[in-house]
Amino acid sequence: MKQCAICKEQKELKEFYKDNRHKDGHYSICKKCHKDKVSNYKTTSLKDRYINKAIERARRKYPGVTFNKEEIYFMANEYCPRCGNKLSYGYNSKYSPTLIIQQDGSIAIICRTCRNI
Repeated sequence: MKQCAICKEQKELKEFYKDNRHKDGHYSICKKCHKDKVSNYKTTSLKDRYINKAIERARRKYPGVTFNKEEIYFMANEYCPRCGNKLSYGYNSKYSPTLIIQQDGSIAIICRTCRNI
């Protein structure tokens, strides 16, 4: 018997995927919770994931500033306000979004190219 790290239910070991990195040789999340976690990740749009990551990075960079997620989603335009290039939410794109705090204290979402200027 093993307890799932998410649902906290005691389940048989056959209810867990095998994983040699753990002492008991099984993953810490049951198969059902793991499937739910994966399906939720797949249904989240790429844009949402990029904006969430940008918020996480901005919170680390600007620890005293609070970020309202709804406001930032509203600000996330299709184009960078500085250069006008279309924001790309693909991997390794030079136009992927980044949150910055401008000199006037407002928050802006710009592309990676403009951030590096």
